[in-house]
Amino acid sequence: MDLLAGLRLPCDTEILDEMDTPFVAKELTSSAFKAAVLGYEMALRVEDVELKARVAVQKRADLLKGRHLAEQALKVAQEQIYELKKRAQDAEARFHECQAQFGALKETADASFRALSDTEIYARSAEDRARDADERATTAIEKAKIATTEWQRMIDVSSLAMKERDRLKKVLAVNEAELCSSRSRCLMLEDQLVVVTRERREWEADHDRVALELEDARSQTIKQGRILERLRKQAEDAKARVAGLEIDLASRDADLGKLREELSEVRLDSGHVKARIMSLEAEMAATQKKLENYMVGHSTAVERAKGGAVSEFQASCSTDPASPSAVNWLHGVMGKHINSWLATPAGLEFVREQFLPTL
Repeated sequence: MDLLAGLRLPCDTEILDEMDTPFVAKELTSSAFKAAVLGYEMALRVEDVELKARVAVQKRADLLKGRHLAEQALKVAQEQIYELKKRAQDAEARFHECQAQFGALKETADASFRALSDTEIYARSAEDRARDADERATTAIEKAKIATTEWQRMIDVSSLAMKERDRLKKVLAVNEAELCSSRSRCLMLEDQLVVVTRERREWEADHDRVALELEDARSQTIKQGRILERLRKQAEDAKARVAGLEIDLASRDADLGKLREELSEVRLDSGHVKARIMSLEAEMAATQKKLENYMVGHSTAVERAKGGAVSEFQASCSTDPASPSAVNWLHGVMGKHINSWLATPAGLEFVREQFLPTL
């Protein structure tokens, strides 16, 4: 009924009643055929729009697959960076161990002479490991550059998809205008267009979310590049440390040669030194004997001085311990005997017991 309502009849209703019935039927059939052809063309346009929407969805799936592959590549690069960092730390620890071994070599000349060849071999192997770590770091940097190129390609593909989306928007706008002009004739096609429009909006929302995720992944790639640059600098520092250790090894080798020469000279002079030590020990024994005899005589003299000093002090202090005569006597005795009394623990104890309580 809707299609018939939009048809333009060749005449009014009153004229239709007066005209021949076969002629009117022919005109109605022609108008219905034209309406059917127009409806078929609109259906083809809708199918074209649906096909383009499916292509856009397939492109979005390809973008998601490319992003997943790029994430896997970044994960592999992070694992390689962690392994390289761990190997660099192991190399630095081995260099510290090598330095400790060189200190032990310096303390014991004979043992360091025997272990010198093993230490040189170990240092060369450490240098080879450091060079291998540098090569691995360079390989990881190249892989990161390849991953960055892949991300750039994905960004380009995303930009192409956005252009395609804009073009589809324009096509859909044209189709919507055409459908609006013929809505009175094909309500069913209008419902299909509403469905396509809703799917298009969902696809736009998904595409915007994918664009945000791609931007986040790009920032993560930039951060990984900075980390790789820092690791490269650390590898260069480790290489410089290896060169410094090689210079230190050469200097210590020269020091070891000098120590071997001095050791040979000391071994030649050891006989003379032992004879001199024996003579000095004999002299020290004689001196110790003289010192013991002197201490015995000194102790006897101190005991005699203590007895006389006590009797004299008690006679001076019999009347008044604080009298001027007692104080003068104490100063005289202290001036004569204080050095000998305070030189030994016994004399110091004698002064503390006999004189300090009275004063």
